Amino acid sequence: AVKKGELWGYVNESGKLSINYVFESAGVFSEDLAAVRDTEKNMYYIDTQGNRKKNINSSVKPDEAGSFSGELVAIKTGSDYAYYDDNFEKKSANYSFAGTYSEGIAAVSENGNWYLINEKGKKINSQPYESVAMNENRVAFSGGVAFVEENGKYIMVDSKAERVGSQSFDEAKPFENGEMAAVRIGEKWGFADKDGNVIIEAKYDEARSFSNGLAAVREGETWGYINAENETAIEFAFTDCKDFNNHGCSFAKDGEEWVLIKLLEKNH
Repeated sequence: AVKKGELWGYVNESGKLSINYVFESAGVFSEDLAAVRDTEKNMYYIDTQGNRKKNINSSVKPDEAGSFSGELVAIKTGSDYAYYDDNFEKKSANYSFAGTYSEGIAAVSENGNWYLINEKGKKINSQPYESVAMNENRVAFSGGVAFVEENGKYIMVDSKAERVGSQSFDEAKPFENGEMAAVRIGEKWGFADKDGNVIIEAKYDEARSFSNGLAAVREGETWGYINAENETAIEFAFTDCKDFNNHGCSFAKDGEEWVLIKLLEKNH
């Protein structure tokens, strides 16, 4: 999804406009569907061609609509979130917040208390967490683990809410594509593996988790990308950076404008 002026559209992996700038808001594509709101305030799901694919029941009156994962999607109505099936029939209780399901697990909040739940809505952790780390698509559970906050520190837990490793962090970001996750220790960011071991020392001013072999990191005012050996892979020349997706594409901010960058394979 990309924004031009006040409206949103979509570009493909070559940076070419695929769906015109006609939406007031535009969500992430997941399972070939994305939630959009048009200029007449109607919210629905489109396919990758921009065609209206799924209408949300008029009785739901959504303020926000999340990404489909399996058969459930989180929708906000008023101040409450709940999960709905692909026919937009309500399938859960109301929550203060509801995240996106991944690997059958999602993060939810009830009046400031955080839980991981399965697809049946059952809470995995009996004692509430202070917070749960999520990415921009509101995914908390990835690569078989999640980062949750207890006593002001983030720890790693598995699908049974059992702790993984002994390390704790001041902040953490979920794993992307099963690679190393960005973790903050003190004022600096480094990277940990799925066993909780710190693999790259915490020395960066800001960082995003590894994705497609690279991680976006900030040193001072500029962003660049490093590889798993902690070597600079793309020079520090940007004012912000996003994650590379499975097609090797990412957005990087050049001054005040976002540009699409793409990894190229070298032939030897």
